[in-house]
This record gives sequence, structure tokens and C-alpha cells, in this order.
Amino acid sequence: MPWRQDMELVSVIIPTYNGMRYLLESVQSVLNQTYPNFEVIVVDDGSSQDIRSVLAPVSDRVIYLRQDNAGVGAARNLGLGAAKGLYVVFLDDDDLWLPGNLESLVRIIEKEPNCALVYSYPSLIDENGKGIANERPTSMPSGDVYLEFLRRNRINTPSVALLRKSCLDEVGFFNPNIFCEDYELWLRVTRKFKIIFCGEELVCYRLRAGSVSKRYDSMLDGHVTIINSEIARSDDLIGLDKNSVRNAAKLNLNDIYRKYASIYYYDVKDRKKAKSCLSKALKICPFDAQSIVYYLLCSLPQPVFEPVIKVKRLLTKWSS
Repeated sequence: MPWRQDMELVSVIIPTYNGMRYLLESVQSVLNQTYPNFEVIVVDDGSSQDIRSVLAPVSDRVIYLRQDNAGVGAARNLGLGAAKGLYVVFLDDDDLWLPGNLESLVRIIEKEPNCALVYSYPSLIDENGKGIANERPTSMPSGDVYLEFLRRNRINTPSVALLRKSCLDEVGFFNPNIFCEDYELWLRVTRKFKIIFCGEELVCYRLRAGSVSKRYDSMLDGHVTIINSEIARSDDLIGLDKNSVRNAAKLNLNDIYRKYASIYYYDVKDRKKAKSCLSKALKICPFDAQSIVYYLLCSLPQPVFEPVIKVKRLLTKWSS
């Protein structure tokens, strides 16, 4: 796409912490965009690695900022403070954009002046950049979607979202003091503004061992804190039925506890934490059959539990 004078500037903010392995590839995916009017801001969150040297091949096209280690939310906020664009977009230092990402998102948001955010759904890649099969939805929520987002976070990674900077100036930047700070921001945005889903395949989200997504305790605490905060402020939300807000939040909490029960059992091998999560899920939905079954299974002695699980898996396989 050739540059035109009426093209609005997009600020691309890339936070990084010891991200030498993939950072240059991620930056290059921005520089390869068909939309020509953007600035790239890389925020070094106190890395022990020499991030400047990694960026040397593209130093003339990148704004480099550095802060003492304060977390990804604070790093994104530093980038936002320096951003000059009408639109802002974030890219994690190991994710990749396809060349048409900015062009597609800007085209959509410019047609919708009342829209604060446009988002897509990512494809998955592994540590070596090889595609991982995942089912892509044909549609996702658009419009006034606060309740739907409260029921379930639909933006898997900040790398898929483009926002109007003015909307962030109004609702505030990332909260650096909580985990899952991106989800908390999406809730603040959707409380006040409409958003739009873009169904194009535009972003590659990298799954890798040891990434932030493996910090299960912090992620669980962050999710629960965010949802409980939404419940606490439900009386103050204008134009929304407080019972609908609380029901959506509680169903989300139930799903979160069940999800982490599975993670703690199968990934972490911690039956005690799995059982604790299931206990909390049952306090929310006491008649949920699946939670009841798994809670009882987690209560069995290990020599009994393992054969039961194996039989259950076989029955599930045969019935599928």
C-alpha cells in the first residue's frame, strides 16, 4: 500500500524482557507491513541481555526505551506514554504479524468512528515457527460486548488488538499491579465503547515452554481478582443489569476454576491444588456434574485414582 498524507500514524509497542531469541523476527514482521505509516517502540523491561545489540540491524527504524524491571504492564505503559499515533497496537516479543495486519485493522476502525478497538483471532505456531492446528472461530463478539467479555475473555493476546489512543486516555492504561492486566483493560474498554472483530488471519501467536502462560498460580490469582472486582462494582455500572453482570462473572469464575483444576492435575501434578479449584467451582455451581465427578476422583487414593482415569479416557475414546 503506498503512503498517503491522510494515513493516520499507528504506534506499535513491543515490550521485551530477555527476548533476544525472537525479538528481531517480531520487529521485522512489523517492518514488513503493507500499511506504511507506523512507528515502532521497543520497551526493554530491565533485561540482562543486550537488547540494543539485537536491534542494531533495524536501529534506524525503532525507538528504543528502557526501564528497570517492572513487568509487562508497566513496559506497555511506558510505550504508550511515548506513542504519537492516533492508533496503538501491541506486539509480544515472540509473536508475528502477517504483512496485512495493520492495513486490515486500520481499514475497519476508520469505517467505524464509534469503535474503540478492533481485534482478530490468532493462528498458533511453536517455538520453531511451525504452525499448530487450532480451530478458528467463524465469528466473535462485536458491538457492545462487555457482558460477553465478562463471561469469557475473547482476546487471546494483546498482539491481535488495535485501539484508539484517545479511548485509552479516557479509560486508563494497563494496571501494572495485577496479573492478566490485558484482560482487565479489555473489560474497562468494553464497559464504555464498542469493539469489532476482524475475521482475517493476521497474527501468529507463539506457544513455547517456560513462557508467561506457564505461571499458573499468578494467572489464576489475576483472573479471580479481576472477576471479583467486576462483581464488586456491578452496582455502579450504568445501563447494565447488575444480576446479569454477576451471573456472567460467576460463570466465568466457575470455568476458570475448572480450567485450572485440569491444569494443576495434568500439567503440574498437584492434586491438592486441583481439588481446591474444584471445591471453589462447586461453591459457585454446586450441581455441576463434571465438577462433582472430578472432585470425588481427586479425593480417591492415588492407586485407585489412576486406573479410574485410564478407564474414563478409554470410554471417552471409544464413544467419540
